[in-house]
Amino acid sequence: MTSDPITPGTIYKLKYRAVNKYGNSDWSEELNVGFSSLPVKPNPLRQVIQESNETQITLEWDSCLDTELPVLGYKLLINDGIGGDVYTEMVSIIYPNVRKYQI
Repeated sequence: MTSDPITPGTIYKLKYRAVNKYGNSDWSEELNVGFSSLPVKPNPLRQVIQESNETQITLEWDSCLDTELPVLGYKLLINDGIGGDVYTEMVSIIYPNVRKYQI
């Protein structure tokens, strides 16, 4: 096993084989894997007052800066507001250019 660091922004080729006391298996197919730095912490959500009313709220947020690999989208979590730290996924937005959501 090596202690070389993984370099963000690098595409690695991986493959493996099984080994026992009688010999080795054939090598697996190659798998290409890219490692990247995490996106930067996003700014807080904002309420869009002019698009919100008594029955709906519109939220918007700034885009996160890409690192070596692009941001693929955003997830919005919700908490019941009663107390506790349990958040439930409300929506998973898979388009990075969508930065507004209406509840």
